[in-house]
Amino acid sequence: MIKAVRGGGGKGMRIARSDSDFLEQLESARREARKSFNDDVMLVEKFVAAGERLPLLQDDITLRGHSFEARIYAEDPNNDFLPGAGPLLHLSTPAADQNTRLETGVREGDEVSAHYDPMIAKLVVWGEDRSAALKKLRYCLRQYNVRLGLNTNIDFLLSLSGHPEFEAGRVSTSFIPQNYSDLFPAPRAPSGEAICQAALGLVLQERKHTQEFTQASADPFSPFGSSSGWRNNVQFNRNMTLQLGDESK
Repeated sequence: MIKAVRGGGGKGMRIARSDSDFLEQLESARREARKSFNDDVMLVEKFVAAGERLPLLQDDITLRGHSFEARIYAEDPNNDFLPGAGPLLHLSTPAADQNTRLETGVREGDEVSAHYDPMIAKLVVWGEDRSAALKKLRYCLRQYNVRLGLNTNIDFLLSLSGHPEFEAGRVSTSFIPQNYSDLFPAPRAPSGEAICQAALGLVLQERKHTQEFTQASADPFSPFGSSSGWRNNVQFNRNMTLQLGDESK
């Protein structure tokens, strides 16, 4: 097994199954590691048990139910999964329970560094069967709310896990290129409802900042610490412009 020293999430990792395959897999791993981590130093590990007895044999393992693991990354799926970096301005996650496990080393306020793997968390779910586990996975992915000022792969994971071929279990290493048009549809303009929600979110954020200012002020009743918009005998109107790409709303 060839692994990138700075790697993670399977990036910069290859398996050479023969001597003749080694150099090709090594160069492939280096290219991916340079692109993802700006570093191509490799480790070489044994991929098999080297004849040692394993703690459990396959016949000793009882399969029950179905499980999925989704890796939440600060990356841009629409730009060849280019990794990103920046502060975790806001992070809320699904609640862990007996069928949901969260593995993470970051929290709100932390920095996603450019020097390490940009993984935010591993989300692991279990269900009685594949269909139930997929429903649980999609439910949990929708509970994630990450604000980085960067992109995450959450929408891509939702699109992937909801694809009919993926639901049916017809998956291979060529799944993404074979279903690219379905997984990466052309962007659509946000609905009027979504625009209103975005405007409301900005207003509520402004109100929160104003309340924090008022609480820290020596004069909590100062009109300069109010965001109510009250005017004496004048109707208050507020215009707000939101930009999506090159378009303003």
